[in-house]
Order: sequence, then C-alpha cells, then structure tokens
Amino acid sequence: LEGGAGTVLESPGRGSVVAVSAPDAVVRGLTIRGSGTDLQAMDSGVFLERTAARARVEANRIEGNLFGVYVHGAEDAVVRGNRVVGLRQDRVSEAGNGVSVWNAPGAKVLDNDVA
Repeated sequence: LEGGAGTVLESPGRGSVVAVSAPDAVVRGLTIRGSGTDLQAMDSGVFLERTAARARVEANRIEGNLFGVYVHGAEDAVVRGNRVVGLRQDRVSEAGNGVSVWNAPGAKVLDNDVA
C-alpha cells in the first residue's frame, strides 16, 4: 500500500485505520489519521497483526491516532522513517504510544520522529 504526495487515509474515529495481516506487506508514503480511542482494542493508525511477519511501515505521516503503529506479534517487522504525532487530549493516560511493540521477535523501530 503506497501513496503519492498528498495521499491521506482517514478513519471516522473507530477502530484502526490500517490493519495488516499479510506477511511481507508494506505501508509507505501515506498520511494516516483518525483511529478510534479504545485502549483495549489497541486502535491504531497502523496495526500489524501476528501474521504480518516481515511487514514494513515506512515514510508515513501518522497523526491523531490512539497508537501510531502497534506491532502486535509480527516477527521481523520494521517501522522506519515515520513522523508520528499523537492525540492532543487533556489527559496523557488516554493516549497510546507513538510506536508499540509486543511479543515481536526481531522487530525493529528505526529513525522515527515521534511527538
């Protein structure tokens, strides 16, 4: 999934904007915004499922999401060169992380700018 200049994927504020389940998938060159705000559901700009081994999330602008990128068990996934801007809510406890990695052996988070 690759976008050209100005390509925006925007969710109406429910769930994850992009959910990746395929191995070797690539998400690149997009502006991704508008995930839901359910912490238990891990609503994210980009959610990498366990089956998304070796997936890459590169060179995106990920803004206004509960979690920017959530690597949920995707072995050898790479999150590189993204600009992640979190939610701007009153309470920090109601916002997720810029990039979260859970139980994902070999995953790499490289050269991201997180605010």
